Amino acid sequence: MEIKPLSVCLAVCAALLAVCHGVSTGKEFITTFLPNSMGSNLKGQTLQLVLTAKCTEANIGIQVASVNFNKQLKLAAGESRWVSLPRGAELQKQFDTAKSAVRISSSAAISVVSFNRRFSTGDGAVVSPLEELGTDYFVYTPKPYRGMDSLFAIVNGNSENRISILPKNNVKLKGGKSWQCGRRENIILAPYASYLVRGQSTLTGTRIQSQQPVAVLAGHQCLSMGYTCEHVYEQLPAVAKLGKEYLVPTTSSSKAINTAVIVAVEDNTELTLHTQKQLSSILIIVIYC
Repeated sequence: MEIKPLSVCLAVCAALLAVCHGVSTGKEFITTFLPNSMGSNLKGQTLQLVLTAKCTEANIGIQVASVNFNKQLKLAAGESRWVSLPRGAELQKQFDTAKSAVRISSSAAISVVSFNRRFSTGDGAVVSPLEELGTDYFVYTPKPYRGMDSLFAIVNGNSENRISILPKNNVKLKGGKSWQCGRRENIILAPYASYLVRGQSTLTGTRIQSQQPVAVLAGHQCLSMGYTCEHVYEQLPAVAKLGKEYLVPTTSSSKAINTAVIVAVEDNTELTLHTQKQLSSILIIVIYC
C-alpha cells in the first residue's frame, strides 16, 4: 500500500470537509480555536487555516491581535494555502478574552476551513462568513469525559455587543463557578473579543442571543472515541439558518455504531425519521428547568 505524505492526507481531508459541509464563501470571517486536550500537552500542536480562492485572485489578511499576529498573502484563482497560526491563538482563559478573534479579510470570495491538531487528537471545521452569522443560537456539546471539558466560545465582530446566555440545565463550570438553569447570564463583549465557556457538565440546550451577529463554536476538549479521546468542534449555525429536512449518511463500517444528535429549538417539534427499515415519528418537547 502506498503511504501518502501527511500534507497530502490533510489536503484531501480539507477538500472532503469542504464538500461534505457545503462550504460557503465570503470576504470577511471571524473564528477562534477551542482548547484541545490538556493545556500542558503541546506535543505536535498546530493551529491552521486552509484558505481557498474561488473564481478570482484574492489578497487576504489574517489577524489575531491578542498574539500580535498579522499575515498578508495572495492566492491565485482556484489556489489553496495552509496558514499556521501561533499556539497562543487557542483560547485557554475562561470567559472574556480581549482581541482574541481570528479575523480573515479578503478582496475576493474565498472559503475557510480551520484545523486544531495535537499529538493523537485533532479536528477541523468549516468557518462561515460574516453574512451567515446570526444573533440567536442553541448549543450542543457531547457529555463530559474523564475530567475534560465541554466547550463553547462566542466570537464578537467589530462593535461592542450585549449578549444573553440562558442555560437549559444547572451547569458546573471549570474553576468552581455555576450557572443556574433558566437564569440568564448577561455579558458585554468588546470588538473582536471572545468568550470561552468550559463546562464540567453538558452545555447542550444553552441559548445564546446577541444584539449584533456573533460566531459560536462548540465541542469538547477531548471526547471519548473508544480507548482514547479526540478533540471535536464545529461552528454552529444560527437558528435562522436551521432547516426541516436533513440527509444523514453512515460514516463508518456496518460493525460500528452511527449516531445522529437532534436538537430542537421549538417546543412540540414533531420529528419524522425515514430509514431503510422503518418510518417513525417522535414528538420533542423542549423543557427548561
